[in-house]
Amino acid sequence: MGQYYCLHCDRYFANATVRDEHFKSKRHKKRLKQMSGPAPHTQLDAELAAGMGMPDNGPTLMSI
Repeated sequence: MGQYYCLHCDRYFANATVRDEHFKSKRHKKRLKQMSGPAPHTQLDAELAAGMGMPDNGPTLMSI
């Protein structure tokens, strides 16, 4: 297995020359751009989806 690794594309390469050529490729640049964007989900999103978020007690009623 190659010892040269591209973290963004999850690929191994046999030598540094091949890896450096990969860094110049369109696929790698596209992946870098995609990964540098906003995170797809946050911890709050995960908790709300699991039903562990803030409770929704509905509208508060006025007391007289």
